[in-house]
Amino acid sequence: MPKHFVASGCSFTEFRGWPFTIPDYFPDVELHNMGMASQGNGFIARKAQYKIFDLLDKGVNPKDIYLGVMWSGPTRM
Repeated sequence: MPKHFVASGCSFTEFRGWPFTIPDYFPDVELHNMGMASQGNGFIARKAQYKIFDLLDKGVNPKDIYLGVMWSGPTRM
């Protein structure tokens, strides 16, 4: 089964940010980019959790799921 990389974060994660380099180094990994501009840390965490639970519900082995998060500033809500 393929491995899955879930990326979550603010604008540095969206568009052409750091998650898009993952397949260059790990071609067997399917990228799921949940990044979106103007997001606070609570929403970043919830979006990552939602995608992980979605993959688990689809039968993906937890050992095949990786997570990368780019947190926003600590005061951002």
